[in-house]
Amino acid sequence: MHRYMRHLAIAALLGPSLTGCSDFLSGPSIDEDPNNPTVIQASADNLFAGFQAVQFTQHTSTMAVTICGYVQQCKGVAARFVEDQLTEYSSDPLTFDAQFIQVYATGGLRDLRETQAKLTARTVPDPLYEGITKVWEALVISEAADKWGDIPYSEASRDDINVPALDDQIAIYNSLLTLLDQALVQIQDPTGVGPGGVDFVYGGDAASWTALAHTLKARILLHTVRAQCPTLAGCAVYNQIIPEALAGIQLGTGADFTTVTTGASALESNGWFQFYELSGFGGDLRAGDFIVTLMATRNGGLPDPRAAVYFTATTDCALPADALGLVIRRSCLSSSGASFSQPWVTAEENALILAEAYFNTGQAPLALAQVNAVRALHPPLAPLGAVTLPAIMEEKYVSLFQNPEVWNDYKRTCFPAITPTSDQGPISTLVPRRLFYGQTESDVNTNVPDASTQVGGGAPNQPGFRNDNDVPGADCSPVSL
Repeated sequence: MHRYMRHLAIAALLGPSLTGCSDFLSGPSIDEDPNNPTVIQASADNLFAGFQAVQFTQHTSTMAVTICGYVQQCKGVAARFVEDQLTEYSSDPLTFDAQFIQVYATGGLRDLRETQAKLTARTVPDPLYEGITKVWEALVISEAADKWGDIPYSEASRDDINVPALDDQIAIYNSLLTLLDQALVQIQDPTGVGPGGVDFVYGGDAASWTALAHTLKARILLHTVRAQCPTLAGCAVYNQIIPEALAGIQLGTGADFTTVTTGASALESNGWFQFYELSGFGGDLRAGDFIVTLMATRNGGLPDPRAAVYFTATTDCALPADALGLVIRRSCLSSSGASFSQPWVTAEENALILAEAYFNTGQAPLALAQVNAVRALHPPLAPLGAVTLPAIMEEKYVSLFQNPEVWNDYKRTCFPAITPTSDQGPISTLVPRRLFYGQTESDVNTNVPDASTQVGGGAPNQPGFRNDNDVPGADCSPVSL
């Protein structure tokens, strides 16, 4: 990383680190209007570099830790905020206030739009650079819609609108699919120069960004299946997903999209590592009982080999491990955790999206081939002889360890069949399916509904307006497949 880029990345992360106990080392100042932040005059390169640094932090923030607990890949074990959020599903508009702001304000959509405006204003156009920023926009906004449902988008980050409307989640997904189509045209334009080293993930490589854009299209389309089809099997959306996944990130190419962390300083370290080593809250977190138990015997009665990568019973994080709730290993090993690049959108995810699409369009042999191709990457994991939807989702659940996308899969399919951990009241007895809007947004945007209507609705733990990639109904039983 260039020296000025490192300093910019540190500056981008330093401000977020001051938000207090609502997060550990991430999240911008919570006293600003996220829809009208002050934009410091900077070059497109400076803005883009800072945007990436903040979004790497967002992907590994306490929001990711909490979602890891929702799907029982993690668990809280001590009487601090993690325990409440992970085992009692306790949250409110302040819980992820900083993360909601981070979608839009400094290091978020506003800076990305400013980057795009500066690129457009250049005398010599750079379609590759512009296309890359659009793929980033689709990634960040789609994940925000996944978590919060209807959110500001079409009117967000505009100087002429102080109170942006909340766009329908499905409308946002459709807009982002169009945006990705535009990005693909620009990325493939041979006249583009691109950001080069300012692109921390791919270094401006057009082929890698093309593959990522297609996988993102497949993922976003996957999130619309429940809204568009009464059952998964035979849903026509899968016919749109298959060609996108076939053009997406392929196994063996080394083109996974990940965070970039150097580990050179505390603020340039992997967010999970920061949580364990620097936050003071690391002792509250362990590996989830469900995933540990699942992985102990899923290789013909033997452990899944990834268990040794994900978990450890030693004190790699300077923390004790209990009998079953092992310490999470991958991001906290003292030898590699600080610089570990957190997977975000990967070839394994792409292959398993394709497996689901093949399976639900009656092409089980092709689905099986994709699942076994993933398993072959982790010897001595044995190939499956037959495939089912639960088997596909289980493979994805294990492959996407610490990735919030697992939560979206659960909301769509109810697999794996985890048992809710909380019995704390009428809005807490089911695995949460969406997050409260941030308090700051609620304070400045009258279009945000009252918090009392954001969950609860007509059934326990169902939002007043349902997140469209959730399974309809009050719980996960029965599921129509």
